[in-house]
Amino acid sequence: MDSSITYRRSIFLACASALLVTSPLVSAPALAEQVIEEMVVTARKRSENLQDVPAAVAAFNSQELEERGVNNIVEIAGLTPNITVNETSGIAAGALQVFIRGIGNDPSFDQGVGIYVDDIYLNNAGSALLDVYDVERIEVLKGPQGHLYGRNTIGGAIKYVSAEPSEELRAHASAKIGTDDRRNFKAGLSGPLAEGILWGSVAVSQVGRDGYQTNRYDGGEYASQDILSARGTLVAQFSESLRVKLVADMMRDRSAPIVPNRVAVNLVGPTGLTSFQGLLSGANRISQGLIRQGLLPPSFPGAALIPPGDRAAALQQIRNPTGLRPSQFLLDRTLPADIDEINTAHIEDGFDEHYIDSNGLALTATWDFAEAWVLKSITGVREVDRTNIGDYDGSDQRFINTSEVWKTDDFSQEFQLSYSGERINALLGYYFLDGEFEIDAFTEQRAILRLLTDYDKTIYENEEPIESTSFYANVDWDITEKMQLSLGGRLTTDKKRIHQLGTVELITYPAVCFINPDAGVDCNPLGGVFAPLVLSPAGWQALRPIAPNLPGFGGFLRDAQGKVVEYGEGISFPENKTGEEEWDEFTPSLRLSYRLTNDTLIYGGWSTGFKSGGFDSRGPEPIAVTYEPEFVTTWSIGAKSTLLDGTLRLNFEAFLNQYEDKQFTFVELQQGGDLLQQNDNVADAESSGAELEILWLPPVDGLAINVNIGFLDIEIDEFIAEVSPETMPGVLGDIADHSAFGYSPELNAQARIQYTMPVGRFGALTFGVDADYRDDMYTTSAVNLASTFRSQSRSEARTLTNAFVSFNTLGDRWRVRLEGKNLSDRRRLENTFIISNFMLGGYQRGRTWGLSVTYQMQ
Repeated sequence: MDSSITYRRSIFLACASALLVTSPLVSAPALAEQVIEEMVVTARKRSENLQDVPAAVAAFNSQELEERGVNNIVEIAGLTPNITVNETSGIAAGALQVFIRGIGNDPSFDQGVGIYVDDIYLNNAGSALLDVYDVERIEVLKGPQGHLYGRNTIGGAIKYVSAEPSEELRAHASAKIGTDDRRNFKAGLSGPLAEGILWGSVAVSQVGRDGYQTNRYDGGEYASQDILSARGTLVAQFSESLRVKLVADMMRDRSAPIVPNRVAVNLVGPTGLTSFQGLLSGANRISQGLIRQGLLPPSFPGAALIPPGDRAAALQQIRNPTGLRPSQFLLDRTLPADIDEINTAHIEDGFDEHYIDSNGLALTATWDFAEAWVLKSITGVREVDRTNIGDYDGSDQRFINTSEVWKTDDFSQEFQLSYSGERINALLGYYFLDGEFEIDAFTEQRAILRLLTDYDKTIYENEEPIESTSFYANVDWDITEKMQLSLGGRLTTDKKRIHQLGTVELITYPAVCFINPDAGVDCNPLGGVFAPLVLSPAGWQALRPIAPNLPGFGGFLRDAQGKVVEYGEGISFPENKTGEEEWDEFTPSLRLSYRLTNDTLIYGGWSTGFKSGGFDSRGPEPIAVTYEPEFVTTWSIGAKSTLLDGTLRLNFEAFLNQYEDKQFTFVELQQGGDLLQQNDNVADAESSGAELEILWLPPVDGLAINVNIGFLDIEIDEFIAEVSPETMPGVLGDIADHSAFGYSPELNAQARIQYTMPVGRFGALTFGVDADYRDDMYTTSAVNLASTFRSQSRSEARTLTNAFVSFNTLGDRWRVRLEGKNLSDRRRLENTFIISNFMLGGYQRGRTWGLSVTYQMQ
């Protein structure tokens, strides 16, 4: 066995042993009257105290979320260790990306952390960027949840539980102003509709904010917010044994989205921008040399590739030999001086076409049909329409741009039969998901990316349905009053299909090869690509008849039939794709817990999970290439203690994960000029870590202290990828020794102090400050550390500091709150995405402030 693996396992067992020895020894009399409130969760699909669940679960009720200033689900990352949550601003705005203990949602694949709203699985992360309003609590379940929650929860699950209608008439409203002309409004009304039978509630949230990104190309403003959300709930108690709950929600996003910005540009290797630039500059030097020799007229319109956005200026420079030399025509290799300054010239309206529409229904019926027996039905429907706009070069030269319109329709049905006895709690379930995904897409790849060709692909019909069926069971058996054994398992069948119809238009530009040693241009510089490239009609017309008579002439570019490629010639051909596949997986779990004292629970467990396989939907192959599921097996051991007469809570867990068949996507530029995307299972890894969460109410009335610490170590056992993407493209090998997974900081920690003091007969004043530290990490799914270019996805260590002060009147009818977030104004990378020679990324929001006023009628 590898020594490093043995070492990590030894540390894992040592931490666990130390915990088990020391945790029950902490005891002392109560020092204050205040106690930690009990938190009820449904992590095991039944209501129970958080401290009785033998697993790593973090939960936050509506009051705590409000006190912590959580406006969006992204912000829960600062509340619990070993979790990263952000908007996918490095690739596509408006979608959610979650990683728990280094496992999560990689681009182009199914989710690795399941998102649930009122027990309904969100099958598309494009609708999971949730505003936090009308919420009862949010639960974070860490580690594989395959036995109870099924597919795509190998990293864990996040449960958003909306508020129940109240039995008495209640109303609330809040308004908030802040940075960038922020203007938020939330309101809700709840109460009985028919006494003792029917209750209802309605809530609305409006989020508005001006943008903070400026487009250098046209002065446009981006990164604004214009989001309207609403939710309505009805609860009917038809009898003592039958209860029905209906929840309807909607969201309309008309924001000017966050636009990914350039983080790095690859300049090295045969396909790097320096090689491209050398080819183009060399071509211009040849043409200028021929002009100086009198072999071409001074007005010759040029032989180099001219980026679309710079065509007029470049032509003017070519025609003015006394001005800048043509060799100074540069591909845009620059990085922004300001991370809030973008530079995009997109297809048609580009990012202005951004929108997201989401509508959902959740119907839950609970029937207590016999003593100790409950049957529950959970039915979900969700429709999402959205655009997905991509400028994957981050410049106005339009190397590669995409425009996509997505439509998803998901229907799910779940039945749960539960039994609660004196010593046994059992659950038997069935789950069915019918998901429809359709897409219309257009991709533009210009010759400055591909050298000799413009490539336009239109997908006019794309269907990718999924049908998932599973049966699951879980039994919690109290062997003794102190010991409990939990056994669970889930059998899942996933059926996926792809049917794609598309058309490709390929325009090949003419090229002439000149052998000119003085210019330093090889006739065959890039595996068969001629130089110079003659892209202007006038230039081609001028050079075509006289080129064979010029010195150093090496020939014209010819097509497969041997015909000289003329300017503007192109071909159009269908590019269709079809495929169908089915996967069956069984994901068991086992857990043993023991109550050392009434206040201390220790446990250990073994659990499994898998993320579904799928198809590589890009590329010319008519039969879609299939990639297989990825798997995680986890061992964990931990303890939960509530000590000092309810004023101190200590929760600890150590874990060891074995990762098999990790899915990754790569988008690389080939030497022939083709852009290739590949989705595949390429890696195995093992990770270990630990988490400690402490909540303490000291013997000072109104004072609360919270500290969380997380450790994570990942060892990659095998990783098959390009050995050196820049210098040896296409050469595969095992790069495990010089690679790293993203979103896996070795150390992260949070600390919070909050103090509430009375203000006479008027109310109470609360002060709070918190800090969230995250070690350096890489911000893309996997990184080849031998690549200087890819290594620039590293985000430096950072500490985010927030503070607030609020005043609540007696009875909490009125609340005024002033907050500041990211007080140090640190701007670190949050996520990145690499296509070809370009790395795009999204950054943390800078320093912000907010002032809110809330009214509650109770």
